[in-house]
Amino acid sequence: QELSKQLSLDTFIWRVLLDTPFYYSLGALYQGESKQANLRLLINRAKEYLSADRTSLHGFLNHMDDLAKKEVDFSEARLIHEKDNVVKLMTIHKSKGLEFPVVILGGLGKNFNEMDMRESLILHETVGLSTAIIDPDLRYKKSSLSERIVKYQMRKEMLEEELRILYVALTRAIHRLVLIGSVRSLTKATSKWSRPVSGQTLFTAASLLDYVMTALATTVFNQGELYRLSEEILIEKQLPVALVLKLVTLEPTAVRKQKENLEYDEWTLKAKVAQASTTLFEDFKIPYPHQHLESLPMKISVTEYKNMRKQIDAELIHIPELTPLSGLDPLSGALRGTQIHSILEHFPVHYTNFEEAFRTTVEFLLEKELLTESLLKTISIEELRYFYESEIGSRMKNAQAFYREQPFVLQLDAHSLNFQCNEDEKVLLQGVIDVYFEEHDGLVLIDYKSDQLTLDQMDHWQDRYALTLDLYAQALEALRGLPVKERYIYSTHNKAFVVM
Repeated sequence: QELSKQLSLDTFIWRVLLDTPFYYSLGALYQGESKQANLRLLINRAKEYLSADRTSLHGFLNHMDDLAKKEVDFSEARLIHEKDNVVKLMTIHKSKGLEFPVVILGGLGKNFNEMDMRESLILHETVGLSTAIIDPDLRYKKSSLSERIVKYQMRKEMLEEELRILYVALTRAIHRLVLIGSVRSLTKATSKWSRPVSGQTLFTAASLLDYVMTALATTVFNQGELYRLSEEILIEKQLPVALVLKLVTLEPTAVRKQKENLEYDEWTLKAKVAQASTTLFEDFKIPYPHQHLESLPMKISVTEYKNMRKQIDAELIHIPELTPLSGLDPLSGALRGTQIHSILEHFPVHYTNFEEAFRTTVEFLLEKELLTESLLKTISIEELRYFYESEIGSRMKNAQAFYREQPFVLQLDAHSLNFQCNEDEKVLLQGVIDVYFEEHDGLVLIDYKSDQLTLDQMDHWQDRYALTLDLYAQALEALRGLPVKERYIYSTHNKAFVVM
């Protein structure tokens, strides 16, 4: 009860979850990661409740009870990340700016939506209002000149937008693009696609499939090859990319039979649909020529690579270790390390008074919400003072140049990172260097660590961080063209530098 009065609502709930085995115990159960994600979602609900200037724990519990009584649908926390290896279903608009190894674009044969142009009264934002000519006495209706002008402008703008959408869809694939479209009459369609390209041809297109096939008929296939589609022959072209054109025909008689025969039961229809789906999948199942590279990442961070080198058995289920209640500190670990990094990044190097510089930096970070009051209480000013007033800190102040939180992306041979692949394969390595400075004879690299390890555990420091510093040094030497002459880890817990 005392803690609920002293802490904010969301912090108090976190404290309860961490001071009891509940959060960690859930993580050890089946689908534990999902259960823990739902608990974190509850914390977000508490933050939303706080944003409405309501702070009472009792009020929050009543609020959640009211939502439950009203049967409000609480969606579960999402665990799927944007880069996860899953099949994603999305609209073309949602795919803007994204890329995928394989893209399947379906429904190309669907006609454009022209319902707005079929209204009796048509309004265009620039051309104006138009309607057909109607004579109630003679009982006839015909298109007026204004209606034709408005319809022409509306269709022109619609086709321009459809072309832009088609361009977005065609440029999302990295390795393979599958286009699927259907037509009622292949003979009529091939005749339409084989016409010479002109403004009239493009203006009369009824679907995205018309655009795609007209372009192929003009630039890739000759007229004879296009008409051979009716013979269900697989057409292949070796362009800058491989192009395969495949026809799947559903005979009209079979369609009529399925519509007219009412004796098909539900299970028979499901079986036929499953069989047709399997057949279609087999038709498009082309062996991927670079299957041995599926496990090779295009880009990997230094942390990911370091963890990969530990050769952790991916088949083992990780059960989180339950920390003793007496020693549990929810404000420690990675979060505290991040806060110390923020202070070191923004701290003015050329200060006059250290305490004043520290106070100014902390106020700035609190204002930008990059630091919290609760975490600030766990950080000692001496951890930073030693860094800046040490011999290495003085060298950094007097250096020709120094850089903090320096991001980098470096292209390396994949086999040099112990990936099993050909020697010509490349991988992008990315990371962020905490700080380095330049002297006349080379670069000095420093990495901050807040681990609570003692200095007599030197072997452990070397085993844990030697690889990270090696990669940072390799990146710096490649990007700056200067040798890295010294490498250090600054341990904030020990207030000491460790030579690496």
